[in-house]
Amino acid sequence: MMLLQLAIWGAWAPKLFPYMGQLGFEPWQQSLVGSCWGVAAILGIFFSNQFADRNFSAERFLAVSNVIGGAALLACAYFTEFWPFFAAYLAFSLVYVPSMSVANAIAFANLREPAKQFGTIRMGGTVGWILVSWPFIFLLSADAGPEQVRSIFVVAAIVSFAFAAYSLTLPHTPPLKHREGRDAAGTDPLAWRKAIKLLAVPSIGVLFLVTFIDSVVHNGYFVMADAFLTNRVGIAGNLSMVVLSIGQVAEIVTMF
Repeated sequence: MMLLQLAIWGAWAPKLFPYMGQLGFEPWQQSLVGSCWGVAAILGIFFSNQFADRNFSAERFLAVSNVIGGAALLACAYFTEFWPFFAAYLAFSLVYVPSMSVANAIAFANLREPAKQFGTIRMGGTVGWILVSWPFIFLLSADAGPEQVRSIFVVAAIVSFAFAAYSLTLPHTPPLKHREGRDAAGTDPLAWRKAIKLLAVPSIGVLFLVTFIDSVVHNGYFVMADAFLTNRVGIAGNLSMVVLSIGQVAEIVTMF
């Protein structure tokens, strides 16, 4: 589950911004596309954690969201004008970003000892990110143009459809109200209020601050990393994603 979940992200993330540059998108247009992820993450707090987790079985939510996400990724591959591309990428973000927390919910609901086991399970996602980088050695040429680079979205869409099918084989994880054995009246209708109060706990508050800073660095890195390797360092365009995946090797060691 985690391998497929993160392989979708890893297929397009390193080359998203170079690809938009190849399409001739202006910097302000690229920044709008880049903001879709954050918008989806904020809305996901209210949708996946507040609504979907209480009204849909998690594995079916994953299946439906990945079918929609796969279709949106295919649209990204073939739309070359900004506004259609932006709309397709925003649609993908809105269904994919919440699916990450739903996948986590499935793991925590079904693992015998989630506190001990989840790190190793989540490590599979990092492996997926690394593995999905390798096909591009053969799909791209050293100086690949947009006609080749758009394959990042095609590969991501194929993985998304595969994940949708696989999701239906995951353990049945009913809505939260059924897992807890109580109706919706037994839960806070605005669960995010409880989450915000947890920021008063010093360890969680510090974690929130560090994660915020790390996210800024992380996003800035992915905006520039591939272009830096290919244009400045001189690494071939079909090898840059493999080189960037070295960072995920360190992540595997950390999670293990």
